[in-house]
Formats: sequence, structure tokens, C-alpha cells
Amino acid sequence: MMTLERTSSGTAADNMGGSIVVKLENKAGTMREAAEIDVVLTEADNNSETSKIDFKTRNGADLTTKLSLNHAGLMALTGSQTISADLTVTGAATINGGLTMDTDKFTVADTSGNVESKGTLTIDGATVLSNTLGVSGATVLNGALTMDTNKCTVAET
Repeated sequence: MMTLERTSSGTAADNMGGSIVVKLENKAGTMREAAEIDVVLTEADNNSETSKIDFKTRNGADLTTKLSLNHAGLMALTGSQTISADLTVTGAATINGGLTMDTDKFTVADTSGNVESKGTLTIDGATVLSNTLGVSGATVLNGALTMDTNKCTVAET
């Protein structure tokens, strides 16, 4: 077992931490930080301490945080991470950026928020469309159709 300790020169404060840095030699023979694990005591009050751990990797000139885990068990991934096994999220998930599921079957575009679904899309519950709905192909409506305009045009085929 290995124990790392860090003490302060006075009274410990919030956000005091320690790091484990791994240095490796590059092709030019220069030692460079390749990875870093930072552990931070985010709240330092006696018997109320909380902490977080950050995992950093190198991408070019800088070490950047790729994964953070806080005292509550909340995990944050940054950058393009590939998870090659099942990931279960219990509770609300916030996704800042695009969402692609099942390779190309369901996509929420990063900047526009446009949604693309290749397959059946089922909507259960009241839905309000505030813009144009384009439908190509046969459409089946099971239930009443209510329109807020006095005009309805049906094109003949």
C-alpha cells in the first residue's frame, strides 16, 4: 500500500490538493508530463470534507482534464471519449454537445438541435410543433386531428 500525504504550512484551505504526474521520454529525448491525477479537497472543514479527482492526459502541448469525479459520485467526461461497454446513467444526464446513439440511428445535432431518427419515432403525450412539419411517405393518424387555422388544403395525387 502506498500513502501520499500533503500538509499545509499553516491552516489547510479549500481546494488544496496533490498530484501524481507520470513523465515519459518523447522521440527527441525530452521528458514530458504524459498524464496526471489530481486529488483536491474541495471543502476542508473538519468532519465535512469533500473531494474530487481529475484525470488528465496530454494532447499536444498541454495536459487537459478528460475525466472528473466529485464527492457525490458525479462524473464528467470531456473531449471525444469512446465508451466501449454499457454505460448506465442513474438520474438526470446533461449532454453539452451533439448526441449520437446506435451509430447513425438517432442523432441530435450539436449546434442546431435538429433531430434525425432512422426508424419509427413514437411520441406519447401532448406535443406542440411551432414550425413546419414535413412528412414524406404515407402517414397514419390514429385519433382526432385539430387545426387552429380556418384553412386546410389537400393536394390530389
